[in-house]
Amino acid sequence: MNRTERFATDPIPVLVRRTCTPLALSMLAQGVDIVDDGLFVAHYGELAYRASTVAYPVQVAVMAVAVGTSIGVNSVLSRALGRHDGRGARSVKANALFLALAGAAVCLAAGLFSSSPIARCLTRDEQTQSLVTSYLRIYLIGAGTLFLSVTFERFLQAHGLMRECMLVQVTGVVVNLALDPLLIFVLDLGLVGAGLGTVLGQVASGALALGFYLRGVGMPIEVRPNAASCCDTYAVALPVILTELSESIMMFVLGGVAGRTDPLFMVTFTTYDKLWVFVFLAMNGFGQGLIPLVGYNAGRGDADRVRAIARYGARVVAAGMLVCTLVFVLLWRPMLWAFKADATMYGYGAHVFRQMALGFVFCGVANTLALCCTATGNGRVLMVATYLRQLIVPLPLFALIMGTAGVSWACLAFVAGDVCAALYARSAWGRAI
Repeated sequence: MNRTERFATDPIPVLVRRTCTPLALSMLAQGVDIVDDGLFVAHYGELAYRASTVAYPVQVAVMAVAVGTSIGVNSVLSRALGRHDGRGARSVKANALFLALAGAAVCLAAGLFSSSPIARCLTRDEQTQSLVTSYLRIYLIGAGTLFLSVTFERFLQAHGLMRECMLVQVTGVVVNLALDPLLIFVLDLGLVGAGLGTVLGQVASGALALGFYLRGVGMPIEVRPNAASCCDTYAVALPVILTELSESIMMFVLGGVAGRTDPLFMVTFTTYDKLWVFVFLAMNGFGQGLIPLVGYNAGRGDADRVRAIARYGARVVAAGMLVCTLVFVLLWRPMLWAFKADATMYGYGAHVFRQMALGFVFCGVANTLALCCTATGNGRVLMVATYLRQLIVPLPLFALIMGTAGVSWACLAFVAGDVCAALYARSAWGRAI
């Protein structure tokens, strides 16, 4: 019995633990990557840290396109494997590599020709613009390694090689952690050094993912566009990409609403967001681990097993997010201290961290059930749930509360968004199967 056939026979708790835990840990490692860059840069200098917060939405946008496309690939590939359609699986892989190379080419062009215009759109301060331009040029030119790395990771995941996925992510983080102090402090490259460390970590991840694929799967590597595979992939991936881009849109809008009147609130919120991404990536990784399980069994037509997998996964995520809620409510001060916060940031942080944490459980349930819908080929549920959670409900409420009760209480708007998203995702999942 091969690894994917076990998706239909093994006990669900064992299967979920073996499949989802390595991917959650690997995404958690990616969160460490994001947080450690911020920590090192914050200790290098205040100007460099502010520049990193300005460039952060662009970094999120690139990750959104790369990861969103790879999730579409994972969904389509898993269903093809569930149908035992080897020819279709090869076509999906060949098309996926073409899409990864196309994304790399776009990022390369953007890094070479658009870094400075993007920096000017993000900030008016000339010193910050210079730092942001240098960082974005390095990050965007090297972003092709991210596209290729996540593509091969999804190939490994669809074939049940979860431990290898975890090792790929951990390797990239270890390389970045080792290089950041050297590049940022010893060589005195500051924010530019952080960008170089990130790219070199992605290179290491991509090389290891390719090696694991060649050894563990052994199928030949082809690069060939296929219109049908492209349509199937982006039927799932496009809503996911738009979903992931909501983070950048939210940060841009909040910067316009609150950042212009109180920049330190936005610095505090961005600091919270980097720590929240650390949690969200682990939760999202666990949910993505359910995609091949749900997709494979949906391809077999086993609706009862699909429902049981989603139900068990949602309960595990809810329990984990409850623990994270307690951590953010009780330990917000040490978290801010690590980023060299001043008294004003502590004042804002007491409200931002505690209020945002109230929605963690609802967010976890919404995201997990929406990812299960994605596994069945319906990526729109994830998009709608995320836009409810981050844009449609919270942003108007944020502006309203800010105008009446002050910015300190405005983050309660995001809790309302989390609740609405959870209710919608639960209803959509009930109709999906």
